[in-house]
Amino acid sequence: MDYKKAAKQICRKLGGRDNLDKVEHCSTRLRVTVKDPEKVDLRGLKNLKEVSGVVHDGAELQIILGPGTVIRIFNYLYLIEKEEIQRASGRSKSPGYWLKKGVKKMGDIFIPIIPALVAAGFLKGIVDLMGTLSQHGILNIGLDNSFYSFAGLIVNSVYAFLPILIAFSAARVFGGNPYLGAVVGMMMLNPDLQNAWSKVSDGVVTYQSVFCGLYEVPMTGYQGHVLPVIIAVWIMSVMEKKLHKTVPPMLDLFITPLASLFISGYLTFAIVGPVFLKIEDILLLVVKDILTAPWGIGGFFMGGIYSAIVVTGIHHMYTVLELGQLASYGFNYLNPVASAANIAQGGAALAMAIRMKNRRVKGIAIPSALSAFMGITEPAIFGVNLRYGTPFLAAALGGACGGWYAALRGLGASGTGVSGIFAFPLYLKDPWDYLLSLFIALAVSFALTWVLGGREENLHVTSPVQGELIPLAEVNDSTFRRGVLGPGVAIHPSKGKIVAPVDGTIEVTFETGHAVILSGRNGAEILVHVGINTINLGGRYFSCKVKKGEKVKRGELLIEFQKESIEREGYDLTTPVILVNADKYDLTLIREPGKVKMLDEVMQIE
Repeated sequence: MDYKKAAKQICRKLGGRDNLDKVEHCSTRLRVTVKDPEKVDLRGLKNLKEVSGVVHDGAELQIILGPGTVIRIFNYLYLIEKEEIQRASGRSKSPGYWLKKGVKKMGDIFIPIIPALVAAGFLKGIVDLMGTLSQHGILNIGLDNSFYSFAGLIVNSVYAFLPILIAFSAARVFGGNPYLGAVVGMMMLNPDLQNAWSKVSDGVVTYQSVFCGLYEVPMTGYQGHVLPVIIAVWIMSVMEKKLHKTVPPMLDLFITPLASLFISGYLTFAIVGPVFLKIEDILLLVVKDILTAPWGIGGFFMGGIYSAIVVTGIHHMYTVLELGQLASYGFNYLNPVASAANIAQGGAALAMAIRMKNRRVKGIAIPSALSAFMGITEPAIFGVNLRYGTPFLAAALGGACGGWYAALRGLGASGTGVSGIFAFPLYLKDPWDYLLSLFIALAVSFALTWVLGGREENLHVTSPVQGELIPLAEVNDSTFRRGVLGPGVAIHPSKGKIVAPVDGTIEVTFETGHAVILSGRNGAEILVHVGINTINLGGRYFSCKVKKGEKVKRGELLIEFQKESIEREGYDLTTPVILVNADKYDLTLIREPGKVKMLDEVMQIE
C-alpha cells in the first residue's frame, strides 16, 4: 500500500489540509475534526479502498483504517506540504462533547501501554498453568526454577508498577511533562505507604491528618488502581501548564516542577486518592454485580451491547474496569464477554463472505472476519455488518449467547489488553470453557447471518431517458469511449428529460446543470452526463432539478434540457450512463443496442 498516496486522498476527501482542525488516532481509527463539515466528501471517503468505514458526528469523524495502517497514514498526514495540521482551537462544543472527549482521552492513555499489558497477561497465564501442572505432578518443574521465578517477577513488575506507566502516558496526553507524571505515579507507590494489597487482609494500618487536622486519610498505596492516578496526573498537568505561562523564565525551571508536584501530590493524598478510590470501588462492584447476576443474565446483556459500545468508541473505558478487577479480584471478568462479542462479529462477517457473490463484499469480509477473531472488530463492524444491518444484530445476539455462557461458568481472564483467539493464554485454567464460549458466539452469529442476513445488493440501473441505446465504445468522445471514467452505456435522447435511473442519493451536481452523480443503495456511483462537451454551454439550455445530498426515487426528474436548442448549437447529445467507482463492483449489460424507453433496465451492478 502507498500510505503517502492514501493520506493525500483522505486529506482531499476531508476538504484539504486547510479544512483539518485536529487529527489523532487510536489503534484502528483516524480521529479527525474538520473546520467545515460541508467540505467533506463523505461518500468519496467511504469508497476509498483503504477505508473500512466512517463514523461521523458533525465536524468529528472516525475513519476506520485498521491496525498498522492507521499510524502510517496518520504520520503522512503531518508531512503533506511539509506543514503541520493545525490543532483544535475554539470549535463549537456539541452535546456530549465532554463525554466523548473524556472517553477518547482514556483511550489515548491506555493504547500506548497495551503491549506491556498483553505481555504481562500472556506470561501470567503461562506461569499460572505451569504452577498448576507442577502441583499436580504433570510437569516436572520446581517452583524455584529460574524460568518460573523470573517469569513471575516480570509479571508482578508490570502490575505492581502499572500506575507509573499510566501516569507517564497520562501526562503526555494531558500535555504535561511525562517525567513529572511518572513521579506522581511513583509517589502513589512509595514503599513508606502501606501496600494496597496488604490492606485487604490487614486493614488500614496508619492514618494521616490533613488540612491542619480537618480530617484523616489512610496512608495506603495505589497498587492496581487507575482512576486516582489519572486524575492526579491531570491536576499536575493543568498546574504545570498554567505555571509555565505565569512564572518568569528565570525561575520556571525551579518553581514550576516543585509547585506542580507538591500541590498536586498533597491534593492527591488528601482528596483525589480517597474520593476516586471510592468511586472506582463502586464502579467495580456494580460491574461485578452485573456480570455475576443469576443465570448468566449479566453476561448476556454485556455481550449483547459490547459491539454497540465499540461503535461509539467508549469501549476504551473498559480497560480501567479490567485493571481494577485484576487488582481487586485477581481475574478480569469483562474480557471473556468482550472476546465472545468480537468473535461473534467475525462470525457474521465470515457468513457474509461465504453467502454473498459481490466481490467487493468478499474482499472486505474475509480479512475483516480474521481481524475480528484476533480482537480487532472495527473492519468487520463498519465494513460489512453495520452496512447490511442484520449481520450486526445477529452478531450482537451471538455475543450475548457467548457472554451468557462465560458468565454462567464464572470465566475470568488472568490479564488484559487482548481478546478473541489471541487471549487464549489468559484462560489456561479454564481453556475448554473459554473455547466453548467463543464457539457459541461464532455459531449463533454465523447461523443467524446465514439465514437472515444480507440480501444481495444487485443494483438494477434503468435508462434515465428515452432514445437509442448504443455501446459506450461508439461514443464520439475518447474519454467515454475508452472507459476512462468507468464502464456503462450511452443513449441518444429523443426527449429533453433525464430521470433517476435508481433509488439513491445525489452526490454531485454541476453549476452548468449538464450532469449529475448519484449513489445507489449499495454505494455504486452513477454518472449521467447529458451530451458531449456540453459543459462549454455554461448552463444554457439546462435546468438541474435536484441538489447535493437529496434523496431521489427511480424515475424522479433530475435534469431538463432544451434538446433542439442544444443541437442547433452543434453539440452531440449522446448521454453516457457510467459506473464511476467500477473498481468496487461488477457491471453487467443486460440490454442489446436499439430503441429504449425511459426506465427500461439497461445494466446490473453487483
